[in-house]
Amino acid sequence: RHIRKPTGTQVHMRQPEGTGASPSGAAAAAAASAASPDARHIRNLAKIAVVIGMSTLMMLFFHYSVEVRAPQHRAQQPQREPQAFDQAAPEPIFLRGHPEGRFDIPDKLLFSSSASSASLRPPPEKRSARLRHMLSADASHLLTLVQVSKDAVHAVRTEVDPGLRRSAYVPRNSFALYASRADLDLLQSHANVTWIGHMRPEWKHDPSTLAQLEEDAARQRATPTFALGRHPHLPKYRVTVVLAHPSAASAAAAEWTAAHGFRFSASGRRGRVKLVDSARARRADDAGLDDAEALMGVIRSLRDDERVLFIEVQAVPMLGKGVHNAGGAASMQGGVGAKQPTKLWDKGLDGKGEIIHVHDSGLDMSHCLFSDPSEPPLTPCTDCTLLGNYVTFNATLVGQLAQQLKQAFCTVDFWGTGDGRPFKNVFETTLGAQTNEFLSFEDSEMRDIICPRYQDPERYSCYLANSTDLDEVDRAWKRALLALDAEQQTNPKRACEEFARELPLASISYRDETTPCVFTSPECTTLQASNRKVKAYWNFANGLAIPGAHGTHVAGSVAGYAADPEDPINRFKGSAFNADLVFSDGSYEGRVVVSPFNVGDLYQWAYDLGARISSNSWGGGENAYTTDAEALDEFLWEHEDFLVFFSAGNAGETGYGSIGEEVNAKNHIVVGAARQDTEYEQDTVLNTTENFHRYKIYSHLCEVSNLRKNDMELFRYLNTIVNRTCMYTFDTPEEMAATYCNGSKIGDDLLWREYACNITTFVGVPGLDQCHWWVLNHAKNAFLGENVEINFESACGRFERTLYGFQIDRKTAGEYHVAPFSSRGPTSDGRIKPDIIAPGSRVVSAYSDGEASNDFECNVPILDPPAPKASIPSLFVDEGTSMATPLLAGTAGLVRQWYREGYHHDGRKNETHRTTPTAALLKATMIASTVPAVGNGIVETPYGNEYTNGRNCSVEAPCSYSGPLNSSTAQNYWAIAGFGNAQLASALWFAGDPHRLHFSDRRFLFPSDRHCYAVDNLKASSYLTAVLVWTDPAASPIAAKALVNDLDLRVTLHSTSAEEEDQIFLGNADYTNSTCRDSLNNVEKVTIRPGGASASSSSSATVVVEASAVVLGAAQNYALVVLLPATAAFEPVPCDDDAMSSTTSADFECDATT
Repeated sequence: RHIRKPTGTQVHMRQPEGTGASPSGAAAAAAASAASPDARHIRNLAKIAVVIGMSTLMMLFFHYSVEVRAPQHRAQQPQREPQAFDQAAPEPIFLRGHPEGRFDIPDKLLFSSSASSASLRPPPEKRSARLRHMLSADASHLLTLVQVSKDAVHAVRTEVDPGLRRSAYVPRNSFALYASRADLDLLQSHANVTWIGHMRPEWKHDPSTLAQLEEDAARQRATPTFALGRHPHLPKYRVTVVLAHPSAASAAAAEWTAAHGFRFSASGRRGRVKLVDSARARRADDAGLDDAEALMGVIRSLRDDERVLFIEVQAVPMLGKGVHNAGGAASMQGGVGAKQPTKLWDKGLDGKGEIIHVHDSGLDMSHCLFSDPSEPPLTPCTDCTLLGNYVTFNATLVGQLAQQLKQAFCTVDFWGTGDGRPFKNVFETTLGAQTNEFLSFEDSEMRDIICPRYQDPERYSCYLANSTDLDEVDRAWKRALLALDAEQQTNPKRACEEFARELPLASISYRDETTPCVFTSPECTTLQASNRKVKAYWNFANGLAIPGAHGTHVAGSVAGYAADPEDPINRFKGSAFNADLVFSDGSYEGRVVVSPFNVGDLYQWAYDLGARISSNSWGGGENAYTTDAEALDEFLWEHEDFLVFFSAGNAGETGYGSIGEEVNAKNHIVVGAARQDTEYEQDTVLNTTENFHRYKIYSHLCEVSNLRKNDMELFRYLNTIVNRTCMYTFDTPEEMAATYCNGSKIGDDLLWREYACNITTFVGVPGLDQCHWWVLNHAKNAFLGENVEINFESACGRFERTLYGFQIDRKTAGEYHVAPFSSRGPTSDGRIKPDIIAPGSRVVSAYSDGEASNDFECNVPILDPPAPKASIPSLFVDEGTSMATPLLAGTAGLVRQWYREGYHHDGRKNETHRTTPTAALLKATMIASTVPAVGNGIVETPYGNEYTNGRNCSVEAPCSYSGPLNSSTAQNYWAIAGFGNAQLASALWFAGDPHRLHFSDRRFLFPSDRHCYAVDNLKASSYLTAVLVWTDPAASPIAAKALVNDLDLRVTLHSTSAEEEDQIFLGNADYTNSTCRDSLNNVEKVTIRPGGASASSSSSATVVVEASAVVLGAAQNYALVVLLPATAAFEPVPCDDDAMSSTTSADFECDATT
């Protein structure tokens, strides 16, 4: 955690080779070593080197004479195979595509560099044997790897590639270059170039790619029958080809399309080509991008192309990411139990003047948290849309789906497998509801019923989708297709061209366009001042805010606020409740979120409208630094004052490394989820949940008009369920409603909860009423229809309350506890993610009813006692990192306001000292505020302890157990909770506070440069927290390590007496349990408590920020935040005057290969 340094001495982690062994001088060291066996060995090697040197000179002479005397014979010689050993390079090259993640250049004896032999030594050959062999084949350009001396990467790259368009940085001190022969001649003679090699084809994709495709191909060969579970138009593989020569993208796409039978398209980002779909003649069994065997052949061919830098293959949908589903405000400000739990709000920070962007699945603009009845309707931006500008409709794909539906349903195998069972169940139940019969069909009977209807599959699909006069069989079959659409993608609209044009994911292919869409309409380029809250709305996808829409809930947590400050719903206002919103709608039927192929297009729209913070509660893909992560970092590198938040995901219970591709970026803030205060979750949250489900039950069972909708569809389904168990049916909807609602039942405002609990347990429910319990157990949404929900158990709430009490006993519930579903890091290259955790469990926020205008639903802030039973609820409870992210993003708006309004100067609003913070400064401030996670969870340890029950644990095979998250033996605590829970009142300071926040922003470090800051008058009982953040250039997808420019943070705590030792604290050592400098993260944090003889003693410290490597750009800027007691002094000082001036990052470098 820290390194003790004797006073007046320098700390080294190890003795570098070739340095003096003692302070007595080099002569004594040489004499001491002369008699050693190692010395004799070295002398023998020296003799061998002399012999080799003489032999080499003779060979050179012979080589020269042959070349001069008989040049004609040289051309006739056969090609020589590449030699086994190449010119040595000083460091490994970290490649994502290498099986070991790194390429170690083979060692070789070098020529002597002594002055006496320098005149006889030929210029060293820096080009590898493989590269020389490739050049002999008359190649005009080759994809090469170039390694240079430390701190020379930027200079050499810009010299050989001035626009940085044909090269990509690779750690360490290397870059890939699409090189001409002239380039290679320049590099060979360049003083700072140490080695040049060829980029091998097998390094151009992840090592596991072909093996995974081979496994998939074997499964496909073994299962020739089309399975509806694999939707043919949501490709199993998303393939992106990264070109080393970006200007060749369009030409390469056309060339590969003609050669391989797959269609390629330039994607809109320079140097990116996407594999779209099969361009071959369509057959009913053509799986397109599901064809793993064909794809393997394409990849093997593409990787031999010298223009190709990397091939990214992901087993995810081509479009669309999953969504990661206001007591939290207090947790992130001062803490629920603090004297001022909402201190930031109390001090006047409410987000005023901030514009925050949200990209999500649709926003219900009729909700009072976002608009008012007197406002004119918001005009959506439709200049650049998914179908209009990014993809095109493909009627061929629609016809293909129709044929595949026919093929599936017309086979006995389909009905005899698990794929067919759900369709049969829904069909039988629906048809039985219409005929008042209990129906059950054999597999062959199902085929005989359904198959004839698919003689013309597209026409029949259009008939199902369009007709309002279906017979009983067709109506039942349509219900089966729609009920299972979320899982099986069988909506008949998708197989009908008329409707598929409105469903972009069902039938799309990429446009062959590389020019980004340009916004021109006023509603796209200017804020709409007539609207109180939402100032712009980009309808990128289909603009649906379905009931319960994810985007509405998220937006409410960011900045939702009713116009009337006294409205009870403002108890659940957003974190930055006076901020404005700009919303981009990526909803695809409410289930997934889509975004432009270059995510930078999304953020550029928001940035141009004035937004400087963006909240994103969606994501997916694999745990890797992909082209999507690269695009995100690239945009943030180019817009240093724009801060993006992303949700970590909800796969935490699957273990470590359960994050996705967007989370692998470096320059954003990734948010994990924490639990909330126990009283809040037990009282407000559970009451809200129970009232919400009571409303759902009442509206569906007690309102006769709903039971009669669509030819009494719901009434028929419910009647069938009761009949299956009770052999009884209701005669009319009125009879059904009276049975469930009249008297002291669900319609009673005081007794409804008791009735709901009795239904779930049979308590006090005599005779026939027992059968009504089956409505709860069997009335699944697949039968009830879209957005119909009947859940007596949730309305009762008994189970949730019992479970919550159990969680409290197990210490897994409560404020600052990590939610078990929160996805865990680390990233694929070992970086700390998530960054921060925030309340994401059981969050109350806005509810969308799916209607564009419906009385601006603000009339029911679901509290206890309950509101009227028939009113549309305005709030509901959801949980996930999706909910934590907007709460924290809104809080970032308060932090930005604190800087803009000059609070940092003297703790009061002071506009004369306003500053515009960079995203790095906002991120550093928020991380500086964090407090540790508490409670228990599933952790790993390499050590045996009281929780491992005597099991043998090791670093290679750690033990998993349920125990304290922040235990000293817990491995990778930071991968679960990041830097901890946000608590901004611990960082932002106001007049009268006992602490101060000091910062430095936009300071630039040049290679090997350092900045020093002096801290004086530290008290023994005081903490010092320092956080360093820099916005790092985007990494290349070929790199195994994402960090490009490497800075380091060190804090030295100076001793108060000659007998005590100074202590050196390294950035992130508390989180990684390491005594090595951090060479992975672009965030580094140090927290220390100075020691002293008494509370009155004081000490000093020095904070050092040093550039270990700046390889892209002439310099790297950074933000530094230091939290100190109010009585401590902080100022920048010249490093030459500081005790740390003789210590560098290299002194804390661990194994150079890691």
